[in-house]
Amino acid sequence: MVNWAGLLEAAIWTIGIIVICTAVYIILRRVLTPNIGPDKSKLLTRIIVLIVGIMLLNAMMVNLFDITLTVVLTSIGIIGIAVAFASQQIMQNAMAGMLISIDKRIKTNDWVEVGGAPNTNIAMVKDVQVLGTVFVDIDGKEFIVPNSFLLANKVVNYTHSGMAMVILKLTLPINNDISSIREAIMDVARVDGRILPWSHEINADKKIKANTIRQFLEYKDNLDMGTDPFKPALLVREISDDGYVVEVRMWSYDIPKRDVITGELYEKVLARLMQDGVKLYGFQKS
Repeated sequence: MVNWAGLLEAAIWTIGIIVICTAVYIILRRVLTPNIGPDKSKLLTRIIVLIVGIMLLNAMMVNLFDITLTVVLTSIGIIGIAVAFASQQIMQNAMAGMLISIDKRIKTNDWVEVGGAPNTNIAMVKDVQVLGTVFVDIDGKEFIVPNSFLLANKVVNYTHSGMAMVILKLTLPINNDISSIREAIMDVARVDGRILPWSHEINADKKIKANTIRQFLEYKDNLDMGTDPFKPALLVREISDDGYVVEVRMWSYDIPKRDVITGELYEKVLARLMQDGVKLYGFQKS
């Protein structure tokens, strides 16, 4: 026979837990956000709501069945071991999420690149959650990386620096004049409008970040930040009997479109060099 009274009581408990957790989430977000910012408040609130939810669920188990969650989990045996292992992973990711929010290595809307295995391309941070961080890459694909993985691997934050490097590689016959090629590539970059120091970007904060990074990299040319920061450089990487490989390094503020800019610059450089009568063995994308 169905125990309707028991089912009703369980339903009331369940609804009550949902209502209380929702109310706690809303109140904490409103109280914490003005003081510690939206990212930290969201993560801290989720952790607190998780703890409150577990406590209320335990209270429901005690009230309805006179047992605790601990007794249930330990009595299951091998499943309890699996749950314990999963709980360890959960705690590691939760603690990592708190550390990420505290040290601000990444935050919402930052453009980053995560090292490790597998590597990620440039992606935007959509949300820092309790157990993992949600990213959206330049192709629109959304993926989640465990917070503990972010702490254990290299994370390149392009938003902190305010710019990203654009690299072109060209294979040239040995009889080409390197100075003429350098001048042609500089002309292409100058006209493009997205390459420093000729970028049309007017964001002063980005320029301040760029200057800081340049000083860190020990650029000793004393260039005026307003006219010539991060001047493109052409470096000879390999030399053989048949030709040589040059690497062109440029900088752009347009971080999300780095790959697009790279492809378009390849096309423009190719057209310009062909116009100047320069012969190419081929292009190499880095």
